[in-house]
Amino acid sequence: MPHRPFVIVLALIFAIGVPMVYKILKDRAAESLRALLAGRFDLRPCPVAEIAIPSGGHVLVHSAYIDTLGSGLVLILGNRVWTLAKGGAYQRVAGLFKPGGDAAWAERFRKQQDVIAAAAVKGGALVIWKGLPSGESILAHIEAVSTGETKEAQ
Repeated sequence: MPHRPFVIVLALIFAIGVPMVYKILKDRAAESLRALLAGRFDLRPCPVAEIAIPSGGHVLVHSAYIDTLGSGLVLILGNRVWTLAKGGAYQRVAGLFKPGGDAAWAERFRKQQDVIAAAAVKGGALVIWKGLPSGESILAHIEAVSTGETKEAQ
């Protein structure tokens, strides 16, 4: 069977290559996030511990950082958790908390592309986006929230 070695090589590429590509992307995102946190944010107590996601699951917030450039926003980082029949699935997420923000502020961003939660909570309002947090994505979220720009989900 001449095609057997080809199938084996193809299987190895998928078995090793796909996880390697994901790890590289994850490491790059983590490094850019670390650089952004070191240069622009200071650690602070989390304003909220857990947020329910309307489409299912919840976000467990593990850290919060205040923006030292004066935007007044607090970056929150956490893990989105879906409960499955045999355990759960986790995805890292990031969001922005606006101290003193209200439901109207959060509502402006509810239908924005990639928003998984936008709500008023005790002490303010927050917006959480799906996707692996990176320095670039955090800056884009801050820009969108600061300018009030809303990109509607398609």
